[in-house]
Amino acid sequence: MEIKKSTLWLILFLLMNVHFSQAQIDETYKIQRGDRLTIQVMDHGEFNVNNVVVLPDGYIQYPALGSIKVVGLTPSQLKEIIRKNLLTYVPVPIVTVFIDRLYKTEINVLGHVSKSGKYQIFEPIDILSALSIAGGIKTMKGVKYVRIIRRDGTNFKLKIKQIWQQSNSKKKGKRASRTILLYPGDTLFVPEPKQFNWSIITTIATTLNLIATMIYYFNNK
Repeated sequence: MEIKKSTLWLILFLLMNVHFSQAQIDETYKIQRGDRLTIQVMDHGEFNVNNVVVLPDGYIQYPALGSIKVVGLTPSQLKEIIRKNLLTYVPVPIVTVFIDRLYKTEINVLGHVSKSGKYQIFEPIDILSALSIAGGIKTMKGVKYVRIIRRDGTNFKLKIKQIWQQSNSKKKGKRASRTILLYPGDTLFVPEPKQFNWSIITTIATTLNLIATMIYYFNNK
């Protein structure tokens, strides 16, 4: 079955973007403690490591080479170090380093949202974007504010009205008041909307009615 040219171009475009994104990370990102790395050596699976965690001391354990300090290196720099050290074992080592998961790049979105949980971010994001990746607020009725809990434990409320105002200002190209952003380690909490307990209200109303009836009865006896 023939594949349309447009489909081929789309596949090529996606592959190029994936390659470009990885190249950007290779050039700029410096490995941190807690990151998870995958290292592959072409045709030499004995030197492959998958999802290895960078330890608190900044090192990883690597087959044959032992402990390697990786904190502060870019993936490209680490790749070159491993390549040089593998020359003793492999004539022409072709090494690839992937960052599977970046440490401390997650936010929590909890409470009255469609999908509570942890979400990975690659740059600070605004409140509306955070709500969007969590599927949005379940029901807007009764939700007056959200609470932002910073990584250091400080927290504050932000009215829903303020979030919409900031969003509308952006759409219209107006300068909005300081946009509140979420950073890695922050938590966005949407409280459950307050709901009336109708059974208690009914009981109170019945009791008041009974008291009123008794007062009327004794006053008119």
